[in-house]
Amino acid sequence: MTSTTAQSSTPSPTPTPTPEAPPAPERPTDMQSADSEGAAAAASYFMQLYPYVLATGDLAEWDALSATTCEFCSNTRAEVERLQAAGQRSVGGVTVLSATGQDLGANGWYRATLSVAITPSEDIDKAGVVVDTNDGGTYTIDVAMTWSDGWTIDSAGIVETPVE
Repeated sequence: MTSTTAQSSTPSPTPTPTPEAPPAPERPTDMQSADSEGAAAAASYFMQLYPYVLATGDLAEWDALSATTCEFCSNTRAEVERLQAAGQRSVGGVTVLSATGQDLGANGWYRATLSVAITPSEDIDKAGVVVDTNDGGTYTIDVAMTWSDGWTIDSAGIVETPVE
């Protein structure tokens, strides 16, 4: 008796390539100085950490720079924890278009104003399936920060820049 096996005409599913996690941003050397240039560099670095923590779940550097009272910082931490608990990560990017720092005088207080472009991002599960998307845009970010043997981000306010 001869048997034959029918060939399936349905192709096997191909896994979606999962984007690689981004490398950790490098601390700029200007960030070592307690002046307006250092404030701008520290705020820029902090915002470059944003897509990194969402993609990797690595909050060590984020937490080292964040004041416990910083609402933006703690909200970002909560989002990272939510993604990690769901077995997901968010893949996107931030480009700092401009950064200026300002020394506010006494007690180590500084302000930095950034213009950033945030690329559209995707929340991806462990299988590489996109489970959510987030729009990008251009934003102005005002950062309040202090210097005391290093930078601490005290607050960050984000406002979308209208398209002209």
